[in-house]
Amino acid sequence: HRRVESGEGTRRSVLEGMHLNVALFTYQLDKETGGIKESPGMAEKILDELAERAGFTWRNSFGTVASPSGNETWTSVLHYGIDTYDILGDWYLRTTDRLNNGVIFPEGWYDGSLIMVRKKAK
Repeated sequence: HRRVESGEGTRRSVLEGMHLNVALFTYQLDKETGGIKESPGMAEKILDELAERAGFTWRNSFGTVASPSGNETWTSVLHYGIDTYDILGDWYLRTTDRLNNGVIFPEGWYDGSLIMVRKKAK
């Protein structure tokens, strides 16, 4: 955002040619190879589409983070991830505490409040 605000680039081109350091959770990876699954999940598909449109790479190297254990919380794992990587490749619930601590969430990533499901009448 600093490059866009300073006039160094536009939103459309600011990531062009860059390599983003992405963190994926260990549960997103293939258990045997430790790599991205042959049939990637939603997060990986979204990252691939964003990379294609914005002209950046991310698959050449990526980091992994584990689900919380011991005294860790999802929030502490989140803060480790955003302090260490450019982007976390999975969703987090948007909370006021996280927003107040400067965590930015993409719009429309995960919002179950708009989904209503009912059984179709026979």
